[in-house]
Amino acid sequence: MTSYGIGVEVPRGRMRLGATLAYLSASCGREWAGDPDCEGDIMLGGSARTLLSSRPLGPSAPAQKGKRSAQPANETKLLIGFDGSVGYSPRQGQSAMALAAGIPTAIAFQSGTVRFTPFLTPGIGYGRIGRVAYEDETPTSHGAVAFMIGGGFGLEFGTSGIGANVGFQRVLKGQGGATQLGLGVTWEGVTAGR
Repeated sequence: MTSYGIGVEVPRGRMRLGATLAYLSASCGREWAGDPDCEGDIMLGGSARTLLSSRPLGPSAPAQKGKRSAQPANETKLLIGFDGSVGYSPRQGQSAMALAAGIPTAIAFQSGTVRFTPFLTPGIGYGRIGRVAYEDETPTSHGAVAFMIGGGFGLEFGTSGIGANVGFQRVLKGQGGATQLGLGVTWEGVTAGR
């Protein structure tokens, strides 16, 4: 399967709220050609993120009396956040819904104006698919809770606000789950300094 999506994220107080529109294209092979389960799906999603803690690692320069301390050009921080998301797809007359929450934990290394951030995100999710009918059976719904693990790294380039990230996400379930890989490019707007 291949999925394509576009999203937007806006700051709202200490939170960042996001919305996503995506399309999933299934690749079933010749044996399944024409089967309705191999048709694509539209997906809608929403998210909320916030920073819970930001702590410098290593010694920090002492503050001078009457002056605000300047941000060092080379700094390392431990970042802990919260990330919640919801998704929905009509799935050809059925319905699929997912909820997830994670605690992204990262170490941000800053050198000059470039920031490199490896991260790991443990989480938990719930997925439900509704109105599923197998042959002549009555349509039923199925749902499950599973732990998840994600991770990756991000780069942010200078004061341009342009960044790139690569990551993975895996649902940890007894019979194995597929690992999803992602690559993203971000732009947070031009700033005078960070």
